[in-house]
Formats: sequence, structure tokens, C-alpha cells
Amino acid sequence: MPERLLDYLTRPNPTVVVESQGPTTFTYNVSWQPVENIEGWDDFNYQTLTTRFRSQLNRQVTEPDITPQCQAGRFNRLYNESMLEILIGSAIMMPVSSVLSSSDLFLTGGGTTWETIDCNPDWGAGKTNAPRNKVGRAKAIVLGDTKYRWSHLPAINIVRSSRGGYTQENVRPIEQVQHYCAMYGCRFGFVITEAGALVMQFFKEREIQRSPRPQRNITQPSHRRITSSSTMDMSSISASLTDMSLTSDDLSAPTIRLVQYAFVPWDAHGAGTLTVKLALYCLTLLAKDDSVLGPDYAPLVSQLPLNVDLKSSSHQPGMQAAGSLRKEQAQEQSTDASMAQQYTDVALTEHLGYITFSLNSKVTAKHKDEWRKEGDYLFHDSLRVKGKKPQSTTTPGSTGASMAQQYTDVTLSEHANYITFSLNSKVTAKRKDEWRKEGDYLFHDSLRVKGKKP
Repeated sequence: MPERLLDYLTRPNPTVVVESQGPTTFTYNVSWQPVENIEGWDDFNYQTLTTRFRSQLNRQVTEPDITPQCQAGRFNRLYNESMLEILIGSAIMMPVSSVLSSSDLFLTGGGTTWETIDCNPDWGAGKTNAPRNKVGRAKAIVLGDTKYRWSHLPAINIVRSSRGGYTQENVRPIEQVQHYCAMYGCRFGFVITEAGALVMQFFKEREIQRSPRPQRNITQPSHRRITSSSTMDMSSISASLTDMSLTSDDLSAPTIRLVQYAFVPWDAHGAGTLTVKLALYCLTLLAKDDSVLGPDYAPLVSQLPLNVDLKSSSHQPGMQAAGSLRKEQAQEQSTDASMAQQYTDVALTEHLGYITFSLNSKVTAKHKDEWRKEGDYLFHDSLRVKGKKPQSTTTPGSTGASMAQQYTDVTLSEHANYITFSLNSKVTAKRKDEWRKEGDYLFHDSLRVKGKKP
């Protein structure tokens, strides 16, 4: 049956069974640069992405659910990295690339976008009808790698806590994708494991940073410390040394000054959840708009007026807006007035920590922490709505009664830790801690349903 693309991309992945408990192995290449700085990519989240790509995600699709076949065929039982790569290709890349085709995009094996002799990514995204690269293949816009039984958290902690240098091998997978993106000039990359996908955005060095910079304590392979649970692919070292004599491309690769990351768990699924498939789909759409590696980018959800050139704006990751808007108060007030006109006016009500409004016959409730206050008004930047700040109601009254009328009545049943209901011939189950209790009734604020406590 047809379904929304958003629903298709948030279906469960196959349940992974890790059969092999052997050591994690790390590949090394002498041309890889250390990871200088890493921070969270906060605006790569469900709300931002689904708002930005609402029209694409709302279209109807009829696609097969690959998960049952993967599990029945034992593709989900893993013994090594090559088996993980087969599972990812079947359960993740094939469904995502299939639905990307309507946007003239693809996400498949890295060979489709290969162009540099010592860069062989496992995965590559590109444009179907775009100019070819220097070897006649599609130009890469996203690059990715597979790593079996590797956790991103120790690697990130190593970079953050070792400002003077590091020797641990755990950081190699991030270094590897960083190198791919630097060589190919790509803004976006990812590492995918049996635990989930680490999606990354890379920032190259600014021109004003040409002076010497702190470096990691990276020694030659013969003197490197290798953890007891790790091995090094020595063939890749000799191959990379040979490659260096064949190409000078790595001499011109830009230095990456910052990596931003967001991790999406493999098991994440269901309504309102950022899943691996949804994340990779949206990452590729972002790359379609702007995939070129640069020193700075506009936020995914910009608060600037629509007629402002984002590339010339002063918004930078982890930094406040530049001083020009602060110094020129008249310009700032004019900008704020222009922004306010681009928001839809709605009537707001507040109850139990949620701000609620109705627009186009649809009632929406958002936690009050998501709203930005300016004077007597509240602004929701991702939904582009604003309204006068409502009076808070802490006890049931007219506002509470009004809100209750905006919820659909359903019959609830309870099993284990889940509350289940049926609506429009669809059965939905949500964990008990997602429901809000008022007297004898339970309310699910994001789904806008209520029912008597089972």
C-alpha cells in the first residue's frame, strides 16, 4: 500500500546479531591528517530535517520493506566487516538510494564516485545527471565508510581530551572519512556501524589560519602504539606509500579545522524519530543543495530574512553572530521587523509546559522550551509561527478544557511498558513514559490523542 516517504524511512532496521567477538581492526594511511576539533552538530535533528524537506517526505511511495527478508535470509547475523557491509547495502543503502532516484540522486557503493588513487570510500552519493569527475564517474557529494564493532564515543573523547596529541587507533575511522572528504572536496561524510550512523560535516581551514597550528602527536607506523584490541592493516600502509609516489593530489588536500557530528542509533525507528535511513536520505538532499567543502556554512535552520545572502552572513558553528549587527542598532531593529513579518500569526495557549496553536485545521503542541521570546511574543523558528505570549494555566480550567477538546478520543490498552490504541485502521504503541496523566485520562501531546487510563 502507498505510504508517506517519511513513514517508510522510519521503519525498523533488521535486528543485528553480532556473532563474532573478535578484535576491531583499523586501517592506516600515512596521508591521513589528525582530527583537530570535533563538536556536536546540533541542528542535524529530526525537527530541522523534516521541516526543511517536508514536501519530499510527504509524498506517497510504494516500496518493499527489506527488513523481513534480511532477517529471514540471516543477513543480520554478523561475523565480520564484509558481512556488515552486505547488510548495510541491502537494508539501508538500497531503500535510501531507491527513493532518492526521484530527486536525481543516488547513494550506493563508493566505486560509483571514485576518482583519487588512495581514496576508496565504501559508500558514495552523487547526482544522476551531473557533470562527471576527472575519471568519468559521478562527482561525489557525500562519502562514507563502514566499520565493524567500533564505537564513536571513545574516539570523540580522545580528540576532545588530547589537545596536545593522541596516539590511540580509535580515531582512525573519523580520520579516514575526513581524508576522503578533504581529497574529494566534500562537505558531508559518515561512518556506519552495526550500532548506527555517525554523520559528519567538515570545515576546511580558513585563509587567515595559515600560521602553524597545533598538531596531534602522530608518529610513523613503526613507532605507533596499537591498542591490544586493535590490529593495523599493513598492506594499506605500503599501498599508501606507493600511491604517494603515483599522485600528488594529497599535497593539495585542504586541512580540516573542525568536524561536526550527529549519531543516529541503528535501532531508532517510529514516528517522530530520526532513523539511519532518514538521516542518510536528508544528508544527501543537503548535499544536493551545497556539497562543496568550505570554511563556514549557514545553519540548517537560519533565522536570517529570506532575502539575506547566507554565504555572506556571519553565522558560524559554535560562534555568536558577528559584530556588524550588534554595532548597528537601527539595522538590527529593521532586520527583526522583517523577520517578524515572515512568521504566521497564530493564537497561542499554554498548559502543563506546552504551547498549543491551531493552523490550517491542524492543532500542534510544542514544549515551551522550543519557543523564542521577544517582548510579549513567542516565536517558533522551525515552524515559522508567532503569537502573543499566553497566560499559563497550572490548574484545570477553561484552557485545559479547550485543549482536551483538541485531542482525539481513543480506547487505550496496556501491555508491558506500552500504551496501545487504534486510529484510522492503524495500531500505534507508545511507551508509558510518553503519556501525560490528568485524572483518569492519559494524553499523548505529540500525537494529539487521549483516552481513559487502561
